[in-house]
Amino acid sequence: MKRIFFSLTLIVAATTVFSQSANDDFQTFRKGILNDYEGFRKSILDDYADFLEQAWKEFESFRGIERDPVPKPVKKPVAPAPSPEEKPVAQTPKPDVSPTVEPRPKPPVTPQPTVPITPQTMFRNMDFYGITLKVPKVDLSSVANLDANSFNTGWRRLANERISDKVVAPIRQIANTMQLPDWTTVELFRHYADTALPTASAYARLAFAHYLLCHAGFDCRLARSATQPLLLIPIVQTVYGQPYLIINKRNYVIYYDNINGNNDGDRSLYTCELPSDENNLGDVNLRITRPMLLPENDRDFKLTGADLTITGKVNKTMVKMLEHYPQMPIPEYARSTADSNLRKSVVDQLKKQLEGMDKIHAAQQLLSFCQYCFDYATDGDQFGYEKPFFFEENFFWPKNDCEDRSIFFTYLLRHVLDVDNVLLDYPGHESVALSIPGIERGDGFAYNRKRYFISDPTYVGAMIGQCMPRYKTTDPIVQEW
Repeated sequence: MKRIFFSLTLIVAATTVFSQSANDDFQTFRKGILNDYEGFRKSILDDYADFLEQAWKEFESFRGIERDPVPKPVKKPVAPAPSPEEKPVAQTPKPDVSPTVEPRPKPPVTPQPTVPITPQTMFRNMDFYGITLKVPKVDLSSVANLDANSFNTGWRRLANERISDKVVAPIRQIANTMQLPDWTTVELFRHYADTALPTASAYARLAFAHYLLCHAGFDCRLARSATQPLLLIPIVQTVYGQPYLIINKRNYVIYYDNINGNNDGDRSLYTCELPSDENNLGDVNLRITRPMLLPENDRDFKLTGADLTITGKVNKTMVKMLEHYPQMPIPEYARSTADSNLRKSVVDQLKKQLEGMDKIHAAQQLLSFCQYCFDYATDGDQFGYEKPFFFEENFFWPKNDCEDRSIFFTYLLRHVLDVDNVLLDYPGHESVALSIPGIERGDGFAYNRKRYFISDPTYVGAMIGQCMPRYKTTDPIVQEW
């Protein structure tokens, strides 16, 4: 991967964040949230070391949830020509009953004004996904040798040395300037801890990461198994394939030290209890709610199928950030936007090529395009693990499978043609159904007083209203997005 020097002085074109000329901008950023900061400091963070010092409670962790245990087709499914004698099937959709949890708001955080960050502050370079960032350089020798019994000592030492005041705001400013989503912001803080303490104990690294993430507004927790420290991260969405813990009816996903950690299979974990009425720290929302602003590191793409062609550039750094994103429910991928410029370009190109075509024929053209413009491979074959794609990732990887094509197709239907559609969850398969007045025949179902017709972007050669035979008698779960 091409390495790009991307310091805070280069994040926004012609704007220097920590240079003398832009120091006023940074001070404005600090002052804008300063009024809320003192109240935040009087919350649970002031007493956190005391909670860490108390006896830790034992919890039973849960194995990671498998999103769909039914295997996908190994080879791409190809549709036969529809028979005039074949009768359409009316399926009975089931509503998506996946639990929805509202994220707790993260309080705004900024350093205390008595320890201002100035242009003379010491910085060092840190690589983050090939981007070179200027980050604060601090002395962490006092916490480098923490063990399982000294988390409280580490918190007090970090607090006494005002480490959060020196580190959190600059790292947060990097994340804000690049418009990183919650998850990648968490990764940024964790990577800073790993870079600052590469040879320290795993207890020291996770204790430092925990300290920073709490001061950044995330309700992360420290825990330990019989053999190692753990970091518990509260995530709004269901996370598949990752062990988790339930505390106060909220899910905390278990993560290990990035350098020396591993899943040791120990389901008995210990962590301190916090008073829920005092805890105003927030959750991690995996949905990408604003497009990322990253340095140029582009690769050209061209997709062709069904007499449609789209070309453009996809940012390789963005794809790398999304590659190991936690696996969440499929509708959340459809609701997320990582690169708005790429999406606008794709939508504009397709609108121009479909101009003048009636909506039903245009939808069929888009369906055929999605069936033919990609090669097919399961995630297991391509990655060795389950990996649903965000819309943007389809322009980078050479192959994709059913949920990737469905996320891709459902977005195009809505934004190119303004066609109402829903995602469909079958055992071992993801598909799409659309609703267009005027379609009279085909496999489908009634939902919300409309008639929806199966439109499967993975079933190569299939028409609107043509369901894979193996799913004709299976009622899908309808996933609105």
